[in-house]
Amino acid sequence: MRKVKRIKRKGPCVNGEEHNFVPTKREGVEHSHYDACSKCGAIGTPIDERKDLTKFVKIVDDMEHKGLKDLHDQVVRGDFQWERWGLLRCLSDFALHYSQGDILEIGCGESSIHFSRLAEIYGRKCYHVEFSKSGVENMKNTKGYFGSNSKVFNMKSDDFFSSLKNADIGYPSLAIAFIDGDHMYEQVKKDFDNVLPYVLDDGYIFLHDTYPRTEDWTVEQRCGTVYELRHELEERDDLDVFTFTRTAFDIGLTMVRKINKNDL
Repeated sequence: MRKVKRIKRKGPCVNGEEHNFVPTKREGVEHSHYDACSKCGAIGTPIDERKDLTKFVKIVDDMEHKGLKDLHDQVVRGDFQWERWGLLRCLSDFALHYSQGDILEIGCGESSIHFSRLAEIYGRKCYHVEFSKSGVENMKNTKGYFGSNSKVFNMKSDDFFSSLKNADIGYPSLAIAFIDGDHMYEQVKKDFDNVLPYVLDDGYIFLHDTYPRTEDWTVEQRCGTVYELRHELEERDDLDVFTFTRTAFDIGLTMVRKINKNDL
């Protein structure tokens, strides 16, 4: 984890005024797990500490739903947005070009637009696994968010992997897997270990939230402890691991290549 100056949550705003904490953009990045002052950018109370949690989540859901159509149009136009998911899109495009495997996404969101689009371009299946019912409904109700090759599973990732023996799902061969669900080490490691056997040799697993900005970002509602798994994977000889720090909201995108057995 990098060590940089922490962002203070307390103290007066500019000119001694009170903060105006709202779900907003900070440093050009919209983050749904906390609110921030619209005047000075200071981080407010984490979502789990808010008393009016339901109202806050609805505000965030409405914001995300309103922007889904615009995000889809940007993807179609080729506006990759490097500070968001543009690099993930390009790397996934590269992986699909050299592999016949499908796509698995654990934790749906803006990245789903890119994966759905790529699945249609390359004629692959795209499995989307998302636990949040409201999140899935928002995305399903937005035209173009999930594609014709998308299969959406509204369940926990553990349940998804347990159900892979079901004839309706089968055993996928994956060129790409993207893990951005639970942000704590124990569950992310479980997701990684569960998905690795389905990834083809020279296939890729991408992990988000692997480079938290400060210690404040290691709480579950932000990056959590995913960075601990990154450190662990970097020590393995059967994987190639590289972390991009200046993309995916600048909180870390780690690319893991499953080395071909013949190259070990």
